[in-house]
Amino acid sequence: MLLVSRSGEIVACNRKMGKLIGVPPQALRGRFLFDLLSNPSTVVEEYLSACSRVREIHPGSLTLACPSEERIPCGAQGYVVEPGGESRPALLLLRLIPKSESPSKFALLNQQVDRLKKEIMLRRQVEETLRIMDRRKDRFLAMLGHELRNPLNTINNAVFTLKRTGSDPHLQERARAIIERQVQQMNRIICDLLDVSRITQGRMPLERERVDLTQLIEQIVEDQRWLFDEAGITLTHRTPETPLRVRGDVVRLNQSICNLLHNSRKFTSGGGKVSIELEEWEGRAFIRVVDTGAGIAPDRLSALFDTFAHEETHQDRKHGGLGLGLPLVKGLVELHGGTMELLSEGEGKGTEVRISLPLERTLEES
Repeated sequence: MLLVSRSGEIVACNRKMGKLIGVPPQALRGRFLFDLLSNPSTVVEEYLSACSRVREIHPGSLTLACPSEERIPCGAQGYVVEPGGESRPALLLLRLIPKSESPSKFALLNQQVDRLKKEIMLRRQVEETLRIMDRRKDRFLAMLGHELRNPLNTINNAVFTLKRTGSDPHLQERARAIIERQVQQMNRIICDLLDVSRITQGRMPLERERVDLTQLIEQIVEDQRWLFDEAGITLTHRTPETPLRVRGDVVRLNQSICNLLHNSRKFTSGGGKVSIELEEWEGRAFIRVVDTGAGIAPDRLSALFDTFAHEETHQDRKHGGLGLGLPLVKGLVELHGGTMELLSEGEGKGTEVRISLPLERTLEES
């Protein structure tokens, strides 16, 4: 075993290493590591350069040149030693094992080094993921502040109007309507935030009962049709003639389907089409919401299910919103034992959302 400075100078050597080379340990101190090698070694260069960065462990091979002119191939394991004082430079601890001495020992060393390399790589990946999530959280909080500030500014303007309009009933009614709409908008944002938090923490309560999806979808379409008509979007639906029942929370299922229709309406221009379909297949209910709207780039599909993954340049920023809809729906669907899938052929080519839920009889049989 050798202790080497960043310049390659041997600081210390144990007796086993001295015996291997055929030189007393004291005689090796002060010499340079490259003098003991049969040819320049990139492995050693990598080890020494590691001293200026972070602690790293490398597997490698090098050949020692002994005074007896014998050449000894060795397996090398090196890692950075942090000295006690900050003023002292880092040192390299180099462990050499002759390949001919003990093949099994050399193989074990390689296994240990491979395991350490994987642990280091995993730790780096975790650290990078945490850094990315931290940046996304900061952006999300900035977006949240923007989304809450807008209705607050509008409410403030409406209150100012109420103070100055005197007894004009028309202006007073208009200001009250503005305040009501903006309060509802803020309430929706806050409720979505709370729901996503509950799902993430596994604390979302469900009031399970028998729910007829056929009836639920037909009611939702009837309630929301005027919103699509107002936006100039054609809304169609197709449901089976017989009931399709699941065991779930009717309020949360309603919320999920309404969120999907809201997204489709928001990202579809006037003259576009949105359809919702319900069908049964192999004991499961399948809900499809298809639109001819803005579409999504294929490399963005999976990221849309992450709460903090939305970039400021994403289309949600053009239309307003925090991008909580899809993560919220996915969480609610999974709480009901279902799955959710998002499909799109690209930007400008529309979007399709597929939801699968186990029918009630399937739950009872299991």
